[in-house]
Amino acid sequence: MGVFVVGMHRSGTSTLVRMFEAAGFHAGEEADFHPPTEHDPEGHREHIALWGTDEAVLAYIGRSWDDPVGIDWDALTDTQRADVLGAVVAAAPAFTHTEPWVAKDPRLCLTLPLWAHCVPGASAVFVHRNPLEVAESLRARDGWPLAAGIALWEAYVRAALRGLAVLPHAAVDFDALLEQPDAEVQSLLERLHAAGGVAAPSGGSAPPPIRPDRVRHRRTTDETAAHLNPAQRDLLDAVHLRVADHPDADAACRAAAATPVSESAADLLAVLAKQRRDAIALHHRVGDVD
Repeated sequence: MGVFVVGMHRSGTSTLVRMFEAAGFHAGEEADFHPPTEHDPEGHREHIALWGTDEAVLAYIGRSWDDPVGIDWDALTDTQRADVLGAVVAAAPAFTHTEPWVAKDPRLCLTLPLWAHCVPGASAVFVHRNPLEVAESLRARDGWPLAAGIALWEAYVRAALRGLAVLPHAAVDFDALLEQPDAEVQSLLERLHAAGGVAAPSGGSAPPPIRPDRVRHRRTTDETAAHLNPAQRDLLDAVHLRVADHPDADAACRAAAATPVSESAADLLAVLAKQRRDAIALHHRVGDVD
């Protein structure tokens, strides 16, 4: 029994995993994670087995983390489905062998239906962060235009809402984690226990403090709204209802999950994905010449 932490890139999922670890959940040994980077000085907390499998199944269907629009796992052939589920089943014991476990990878927004099918007893937590802050962080890390980061946020969150519908889950706002980490983690544990029976071990410790200098790109609601198209604003409203555990959240999230990625966002992501593929192909051709 354990918890998948689901959220868009740069949304605070690693922070929440560390909080769950403090509460007694097992995420893996230090050798199971990528080393820290300039943009994540405390590490991503993504188990390599989970991350590698997500990368592999996306590549298997000709996709990648930055090319998410239109992924439909139900459209796989029987052979394809057997292959991707086989890869997931093979990888799961690497991080689920010690209960309760916690695991994260932003690509779970895209692949969660596969893991939900193959990992019994799993629940999920969705982490929401202001999409403009997400886009600012992606721009700082990867050089993405703000509109592209927001487009990716939209695609990931719509896909995440579809995947979350098949698992017991709760949601949390990144700002709330920063402001009241003890209370928010306790609330999450209580809601996960009620929804899916997940129970934290006794003897857990308080969540680790979040250093203010690690949290950048803060933006207000008004600033954010100015950068979103109407469909993205509707999506953000649905997420706010989910985080608030509002009675209308289920209906709003179902509608948001069923809504295709907005045309402008899908077009922008398609252009960027093609540019990346072309750059990789050019690099390979140059290597062949050398």
